Amino acid sequence: MDPNKNNTLKKYIENRKEYIQTQYTIVSRYEDGCDHFGLKYWITCENGRTYRCWQVNGEKRKQQDNLYKDISNGFSYTESVANKKGLHSDTLYYFNIPKLNILFKSG
Repeated sequence: MDPNKNNTLKKYIENRKEYIQTQYTIVSRYEDGCDHFGLKYWITCENGRTYRCWQVNGEKRKQQDNLYKDISNGFSYTESVANKKGLHSDTLYYFNIPKLNILFKSG
């Protein structure tokens, strides 16, 4: 299935990327000495965790990689169309991986 044509998936990825970005927003920092590169900082992010200043981008990337891995292994969501019994059912979708890569690189 082409992930670029699935609006539910596109919206989900957009929301999750935004959530990840928000969770790693810096809310406070303080100096903790320096090294040959300059000042070092401890940083507290919106998610409540504390990192060294150089760790934040790597942590964000790990979360985005985990999101990609989860989706590439199958994306499940509740259909908006009811089944014969009037219940909504979860459906697991598998996507064309090269096209999924394109979707992740955009935005």
